[in-house]
Amino acid sequence: MNRRSYLLTAFGLFWALGLDPLANSAYGGAPKKDAGDPFVRISQVGIPVVVKNRVVNYVFVNIKIMLSPKGDMVKLQEKEPYFRDMLIKAAHKHDFMLDGRQDTLDEVKLNKILSPQFSQLAGKGAIKTIVIITQAPKKKQPGYIAHQQSPTA
Repeated sequence: MNRRSYLLTAFGLFWALGLDPLANSAYGGAPKKDAGDPFVRISQVGIPVVVKNRVVNYVFVNIKIMLSPKGDMVKLQEKEPYFRDMLIKAAHKHDFMLDGRQDTLDEVKLNKILSPQFSQLAGKGAIKTIVIITQAPKKKQPGYIAHQQSPTA
């Protein structure tokens, strides 16, 4: 038996057992399942923190726009620069900070203000919600301890 016969026999055995040896391989096969809901990721943006008409901090954020089944991920991904522009303009008009904080964004405020604006660009019913993936302030608020370490003896 030559190499070709071995391969054909092996593939025949796999298919007889109900397995597809080419699934999810480089040769094509069955398409991969989508890992989660469709989304558009907005590149990192610096959101200014303004107190008494003075910029006191910046919070750098990464955001995902979670799409509904009506939203076309490929089409909306091309509009990412427009979403980012809307975010920056809204951040200069509105305060997205948690009350009493200068280093943390309020996701509820962000959704309330940006969802209607993003929906105008994406189309009615295309956007489910806006999620803050990461936020990193340039300066931590005084008295704020991000990771408290246990004292060493």
